[in-house]
Amino acid sequence: MKKKVFLLGETWTVTKIHTKGFDVVELGGFDDYSVYFKEPMKAFEDIEVTHIPNHQVLSMFPATSEELSKFNVVIISDCGRNTLTMYPDMFKVPMGPNKVQMLADYVLAGGSLI
Repeated sequence: MKKKVFLLGETWTVTKIHTKGFDVVELGGFDDYSVYFKEPMKAFEDIEVTHIPNHQVLSMFPATSEELSKFNVVIISDCGRNTLTMYPDMFKVPMGPNKVQMLADYVLAGGSLI
């Protein structure tokens, strides 16, 4: 049976402003450093990695504890507090599940969190 790893984050958008004399140039980009984790994991046939980039954590994080419990380990890397505590429907009541409490319950039930 495969070990299921849930990787959150390890991606970010970059905005740079270059000022050269009177000229200002804005540059943007996207960095995905999750590949430095995911690629080596491919060498292990018994490990399956599910990755959610930072910009999708808000909307794609498991909605229930049951969904989260399908993973053997959850890894949070460069994923900020606001990303984990805000909700896609933050202007509706109820807003949604408490993701931080779900992670705490996951660990208390024996799940691994890095």
